[in-house]
Amino acid sequence: MRRLFALVLVFILMFCSVASAESIDVSAMTQEELQAVIDQARLEMTKFIPEVADGTVLYEDENICITFTGTIEVDMDYDQMSISVVVENYTDKNLAVNLENVSCNGWAIWETMVDCPANKKAKERFSFMDAVIDAELTSAEDVQDIEGDLYYIDTETWERVADEVHVTWNF
Repeated sequence: MRRLFALVLVFILMFCSVASAESIDVSAMTQEELQAVIDQARLEMTKFIPEVADGTVLYEDENICITFTGTIEVDMDYDQMSISVVVENYTDKNLAVNLENVSCNGWAIWETMVDCPANKKAKERFSFMDAVIDAELTSAEDVQDIEGDLYYIDTETWERVADEVHVTWNF
């Protein structure tokens, strides 16, 4: 099934190439070259850099800052969507940042959590399982908004550090 998909994808790429682009001779390609073309096409289909600029602060208070790092990815094989962020922890506590009651484009999706050590920054991904089917995503470009309740807890005591805040991130 994957090979059929790959061949169809290669032929689509071949027929959709721009006039100034080189044509692709599939018969002359090695297995590695063909796989590289397929991998690049898959990347283009699953990775989306939205209009929200890299470095946009999605949430900030006196304890944490969550900054968007520019990409949304949809993994059709694992029914998962993720957004890349940097979490800055301004406290002396190790924190777990949670998103609950989450929706994407108005459809309920699975909750997520990321960790950040005390007084550190962490490159993280908010990964949402069951997002592709539940939110009816066919590509990363379909992600219009993510909405949910954000809170964070001290990972040593499991107590909330701050009250829950409702957030909406528009892409």
